[in-house]
Amino acid sequence: MGGNITQQSLIDGFRDAVDKCKLRDLHVEGYRFTWSNNREGGENIQEHLDHALVFDLWFEKFPCSKVEHLSRRKSNHAPINITIQKQLRVNNRNKQRKRGFRFEKKWLRDDECGNIVAISLSLGVDYDVLRKIKTCANNLNSWSKSRSYDFSEEITYRRDQMKTLIDAPPTAENIGVMRKIDHEIDELELREEEYWA
Repeated sequence: MGGNITQQSLIDGFRDAVDKCKLRDLHVEGYRFTWSNNREGGENIQEHLDHALVFDLWFEKFPCSKVEHLSRRKSNHAPINITIQKQLRVNNRNKQRKRGFRFEKKWLRDDECGNIVAISLSLGVDYDVLRKIKTCANNLNSWSKSRSYDFSEEITYRRDQMKTLIDAPPTAENIGVMRKIDHEIDELELREEEYWA
């Protein structure tokens, strides 16, 4: 989309190599372009440069595989996500297992965690040790849910915004918003890393 006319001999050479190696391009879902010069308006050029090529034998084993072009970040190229599947998942009847209690290392940084443990373990004689531990686990889980910040939800929300903007016209405003969102994702990833350290 836009830019100089590509030399046809280069395109033909690539296609010949793909044919000689008996490769096929996997089905792409989502935005079709994988590269952009990140310029505004009429100067914006987008191309489908990056491909996921497979042999026929591989495709026969995994016929429902697909490719998704993810949102570009800090690069002119969009990352490619390949989902490898033998068959379509029509009915997922697996019941979701209830997750057992898991003590999180990050809780040790908060004094409130120690208070919850102390209060739970100091319950009266009516509570045996197992009941105190179960009460402590429930109290810690409730406390954690009220205190934790869901970085992945925020990052996913911003990536979705980025996907919408990639599909939009490359105006100065849209590119400016994309750079702002890119910066926000960097900040969230840094905060998440510090949170789990």
